[in-house]
Amino acid sequence: MKSFEWSDIQFKIPRAEWLCPAVPQIESMGIQTYEGVPTDEDLQNKQRTLLIMDDLLTNVSEDYLATLFSKKTHHLGICLIFVTQGLFDKKMKFCRSQAHYVILMKAFSAQLGVRNFGQQNFAHQLPFFMDSYRLATKDNFGYLVVDMSPTCPQELRLRTNIFPEETVTVFTPRVQI
Repeated sequence: MKSFEWSDIQFKIPRAEWLCPAVPQIESMGIQTYEGVPTDEDLQNKQRTLLIMDDLLTNVSEDYLATLFSKKTHHLGICLIFVTQGLFDKKMKFCRSQAHYVILMKAFSAQLGVRNFGQQNFAHQLPFFMDSYRLATKDNFGYLVVDMSPTCPQELRLRTNIFPEETVTVFTPRVQI
C-alpha cells in the first residue's frame, strides 16, 4: 500500500490510471483495477501507466512475461511492478534480467535463490550482498531494494527503508586499506 501512497515520489508516472488485480482497498483510493492478467487490448492506449501484477505467476506464460518485460514496458512507457513469491522460478529468469528494481524480502525457502541472484549481480562482492540482505530483512517485513537501473550510481544499488517516514539505509561495501 505504501507504493500507492507515495507513487508521486517513487515513480515518474502520473497517478491517472493504474492496472492491478482487484483489491477493494486500492479501489477505495480511486484507482482502476482489473482482475487477472491484462490482455494486449487492456494495455492499448495505456501509455505512462503503473501496472502492478500481484502474484499472478501461475496465470502467466513465459512468452507473455518476456514480451511484457521487454517490449510493452519500453514501447508503451509502462512502469511494471510484478509481485511474486516465485522470483527464482525458472520462468522468471528473463524477468529478473530485465528488471530495474528487485525487492527481496525474507523467505527461508528462497535462500539459495537469493544467494544465486547475488552471485550473478554482485559476483566479486557476494559476502557484502548477503550481509546487506540479512541486515535489511532481519526485522519482520524488512526488504532489500536492489537497484539495477542503468542510471543508478554504484554506491546506491542496495538500500532499504525507502519510504518517506523511514530513515533510508544505503549499504556500501567496506573499503579495504
